[in-house]
Amino acid sequence: SISTTTIATSSSSICANITRSSTCPNPTGHHVNAIHSHDENPKVRITCHCTSHHNDRHRHYYQGRTKLIIPLSHGMTLNKIGSYSLLSTSGTGISVSGRNLNTCLMVKRGGKNSSSSAGGGGGGGTMTFTTHVTAATDNAITNINATDNSDSKANVDSIKIQTKPVVDMGIQNHNNDVGRNNDDGDHDYDGDGDDNHAPNNRLLWLQEQMQHEKQQQQQSLAEINQQTKHILSLPIGSFTSNTMEQCLRLMEYYTRYTSTHDSLTHVSGGGGSSSSSTVQDTMYHNANQMTHILKRIIEENLNGNSSCVYFHPAMAETVCLYWRQVSPMHCPVKTLDILQHVRSIVQDEDIPYNNIISILAKCRNRHAALAVEGILWKMIELQQQPQHMNHNHADIVTYNSAISSWMHIAKSEKDAGQRAVAILNRLRDDTTTIFVKPNILSFSMALTALLRAEGCRAALQAEDLLQEFLSFYRHENGDWTTSSSSPVENFRDGSALQQQEHIQRMFDNVLEALCQRAEVDPEAAERAVRMLRYMESATHDLFGEMVIVDCNTYNMVLCALAKQPSTSSISTMQDIMSDMNHSYESCRNDKAIVNTQTYNTLIKAHVKNGDNKSAQATLYKMLQLYDRGNDHVRPDSLSWNLVIEAHAESAHEKAAHNISIILDKMHDFGKKHPDVQPDKVTMSSVLKILVRKASNGKKHAGKQAVQILDRMIEAHQKGNRLMKPDRVIFSSVINCIAKCGGKDAGSVAIRILNRMQNMYKDGDLDLRPDTVTINTTLSALANTETREAARRSEHLLEAMITGNDPIMAPNVKSYTLVISAWAKSGAKESVEKIEKLLLDMEKVDDEAKPNTVTYSTVLNAFAKSADPSSYDRAMRVLQRMESGAIDVIPNSYCYASVMECISKSSDKESICLKTITLLQRLIQQNKKLGVCRDSYTVVFNTAIKAIERSSQEKKDQVAIQILTLMKEANEKGVIIATPNVRTYNSVIRACAFTKGSNSDKEAAFETAMNALRDIRSSKDLSPDLFTYPAIFRAGEELLTFTDVNLERFRVLFQMACEDGLVDALLLKNMVNFLPNTFLHSLLGTEKEPSEVRLNDLPSAWR
Repeated sequence: SISTTTIATSSSSICANITRSSTCPNPTGHHVNAIHSHDENPKVRITCHCTSHHNDRHRHYYQGRTKLIIPLSHGMTLNKIGSYSLLSTSGTGISVSGRNLNTCLMVKRGGKNSSSSAGGGGGGGTMTFTTHVTAATDNAITNINATDNSDSKANVDSIKIQTKPVVDMGIQNHNNDVGRNNDDGDHDYDGDGDDNHAPNNRLLWLQEQMQHEKQQQQQSLAEINQQTKHILSLPIGSFTSNTMEQCLRLMEYYTRYTSTHDSLTHVSGGGGSSSSSTVQDTMYHNANQMTHILKRIIEENLNGNSSCVYFHPAMAETVCLYWRQVSPMHCPVKTLDILQHVRSIVQDEDIPYNNIISILAKCRNRHAALAVEGILWKMIELQQQPQHMNHNHADIVTYNSAISSWMHIAKSEKDAGQRAVAILNRLRDDTTTIFVKPNILSFSMALTALLRAEGCRAALQAEDLLQEFLSFYRHENGDWTTSSSSPVENFRDGSALQQQEHIQRMFDNVLEALCQRAEVDPEAAERAVRMLRYMESATHDLFGEMVIVDCNTYNMVLCALAKQPSTSSISTMQDIMSDMNHSYESCRNDKAIVNTQTYNTLIKAHVKNGDNKSAQATLYKMLQLYDRGNDHVRPDSLSWNLVIEAHAESAHEKAAHNISIILDKMHDFGKKHPDVQPDKVTMSSVLKILVRKASNGKKHAGKQAVQILDRMIEAHQKGNRLMKPDRVIFSSVINCIAKCGGKDAGSVAIRILNRMQNMYKDGDLDLRPDTVTINTTLSALANTETREAARRSEHLLEAMITGNDPIMAPNVKSYTLVISAWAKSGAKESVEKIEKLLLDMEKVDDEAKPNTVTYSTVLNAFAKSADPSSYDRAMRVLQRMESGAIDVIPNSYCYASVMECISKSSDKESICLKTITLLQRLIQQNKKLGVCRDSYTVVFNTAIKAIERSSQEKKDQVAIQILTLMKEANEKGVIIATPNVRTYNSVIRACAFTKGSNSDKEAAFETAMNALRDIRSSKDLSPDLFTYPAIFRAGEELLTFTDVNLERFRVLFQMACEDGLVDALLLKNMVNFLPNTFLHSLLGTEKEPSEVRLNDLPSAWR
């Protein structure tokens, strides 16, 4: 192992002294590769940085670096590494890099530093690196950065590196800057006789002797906190140099504690939530303590104690950095607070705003982004002032950091995109300096932020931004087609490959956004086409080969056009496909390949445009091209499924036939191409059309659905994985059976469900029945309309309840379907079962809580039942709803069902009173709620119908009373109940069954005639096919055959002829009670009235 060596700063000296180097540095001295060594001792990597420095900031720009790896032994000293000429204000840095070590740094200087040239002698000092190697990391490499910031040139004679074993020190990574020299000679803080009073510009955490560091490590956090409390309690202005050094030691302790425990937490895997929380709280406390100490140092300077207490803005920068490491959420607030204090003693041009922005930009939260934005605007404002024009400029890195701060949080912040674009626009418009201009990264990040924040909503703005990017760089860099430099050379912000990635990503992202936006905005599709045409021309113009227009690009644009299907857009798609073929065949663009995806997109466009015939023709064209040898357009399963699904969605009468033909062709094609076979997507489309057939009354559809399921299971068992039925397939088959109904529907559905459960038990986990599957089975049982089906549905519901399986837990639809099954069963116990199920539902507090549909179903079941107790049961339910005992408010269908129960009551004497009472309750309920959304016309119509069935003699008067109540409530806005033609027809029928004297009957007929006149005179109403049969029935029941009354019938018939409402029902009613002689004259025919048919009458009457 090497114990001592000499390293000179010039590249020639390095080549001379490092004889075992695998490669030598180039003449400019940029780097030296690692020395070959088989020593097992820990290695130290020493990097000598030759740096230059801008005066306005504390960021290093390395011009060259030399690297050397030396085996490290305990107590090893590297003497006379070289006399470094400290350049500009940053000086030369010594970097020792590595991991898993706790390292302390001590810098010593002997005597006053004198000016010397590079490689010269001079009275320098010694840099001592003391490393403590953990027992478990013999091969660890330490990492230290020591940079000397001096105004004058100084010499560093030697670097001493020492290692000592230590246990449980964790990982420590320092970044230490040596401060400015001071010649006043007032203080000797390290006791060795050296003049190393550290004045105002000493940077960050100088360590005392190695023994001080060791003692500091042994102190507990409580002791350190006590020392901090003591120092902060000292009177303002009482700080001495020793106090200042103590402050630095305390801050170093907090810094090391933070890093050590943070590293230990990562190494140990977190140590549990409680342990992690405790460590985090301690780290937060330490960061606060560092902040208090920093503020106190600033306060001492502010109060004139600058001779003993020195401050440099980089101290604040480091505290902010640790705040970011400890708590990114609190870092912005703490940073702004620290900056406010720093501004009280430091001019704005001396504050490292650029570095602060870099720190905050990595916090990745809204507060940090806002803080970055505010600091950036402050920097821009300062550089516009003449006295600050040469200081603290915001450079391109700063602007990009500000843009990135919004980009990283854009998914959660809606305004992030617009704010990022605003920063970019400010950068573009910056006229204060010609050196800061946006680069590709600036535009790329702003565009990404915009699309992340607003998605496809910002597609058009993103496309505008991309066009601005192109225009801006044309203006800034001239005509790239004639310029000697490429866009990459002009941008100077990364490698050519990175440039291409950024540019291609911008184009792709904008195209993708336009494609998504095209769903709702036709302009997006138009812009996508224009952008494609530009990219085609850019390939030979602006960017050379940096913009790739391949089949994916073309397909994205075609997808955008397919989302706004029309004859013109489909024509544009076909033109683009033609251009692709021409470019590919002429070898202009070998990536412009029309492939299967391209044709599938065209098929989608035809399907969306409702042109199933063209979609099918496109599929057949793919088959023809493939047969001719074009392998790029071989139809895949999606091609076939798109056409099949299009026919499945179609209401065309030949849709099923077309599907059958395509399935046969697909089957034949699959014989040669096993990867293209009918799959569950195909069968889902077929099942969809079968369900529609079943809904239209095609009873055989259910049997066909079962056959398809059998075929899929058989194919899967033979090895066709694409035909594996899933839960959706089984549910669709059961749904088809349910729609068909019939006496066997329930048993067939149960059989399919049992089959599904058995396959699940055999290991097919995709076939686990869920609530939807079982509800579909319950629907099939309900449509069976038998007592046995209702009983089986109730057993199935009980199994769902007792199973305690959340996947199959019953919901409100489950209960409602069982209620419906009992309601349709016609069983004697149905109303009792229904009421019990409803009460059970009201007791639960989950998804099975009854809703409006449930209550409507229950009340309708009571209304349809012949059970004498139906009315009482219905009223109990309605009372619970009206009282607020349940969360469901009764709607018009609920009241109509209860009114139907009244209408069917066997106690006909009470019908009239119950009807009026219920209507009054309805009106009062709506007054109490104050909001009416339903129309209650059906309730009043049912009420008048109930009066017709009652034993009330003067039904005409009660009917008019209900009609008047209806009109008044509607006019006052209490309820919505506008009388319709059915309302007046009900009034006419009620009048027809009025009992009493001849005068009472005469009055009732006149009431019926008034109702007819109201219908004919209304602007919104007109008589229907039931109006005139009702009025003639009223005449039959209420009038005698006098000449006057016969004339009334003649007038009524003329009205019916004028309205064109003479039909078979009216003729039948007239023939049943009017005299033949009168009918002959009325109909104007020689045929017997009973033999007259509608065709025998003038067409205008019908």
